[in-house]
Amino acid sequence: MSKRGPRFSEKERLAIVKEGEKNDIEAVCAKYDISHQSYRLWRYKANGIKPKKQRSRTEKLCILEECVQNGINQTCAAYGVDSTNYFRWKKRFGFTNRGPGLRDGGALLKKLLKMVRKGGTGNFEIIANLTDDQAIRMRRKKELHDPQP
Repeated sequence: MSKRGPRFSEKERLAIVKEGEKNDIEAVCAKYDISHQSYRLWRYKANGIKPKKQRSRTEKLCILEECVQNGINQTCAAYGVDSTNYFRWKKRFGFTNRGPGLRDGGALLKKLLKMVRKGGTGNFEIIANLTDDQAIRMRRKKELHDPQP
């Protein structure tokens, strides 16, 4: 019959983390038959470190747009984003100080992003490829018939 619950208690985990800080981590992981990932997560928890959060492209774009409106320092602090990451995302997605519109369609793109975020795009299809810096197109879906007034 197998034992239910974690293999090591919290006290044992803390002792293993302390032993790993004093000695070689690989030796401690081999001694207790644990993975490096488990050791790292235990160490993060013991030291109060939060693991990095992976953000989607949409989340990054929303953060960049909010930085334009509310300021870089305030927005980065609110989302827990380092300013280095902000500038990296800004370069990758081609943001300017005016917002997401790189050259010509800035205001249009900003309105489209707001519409998409609210879910009110209606019957429009939006095609925007910001990473390749291609033109933005917007077209209506084809309707079955076009009523004549």
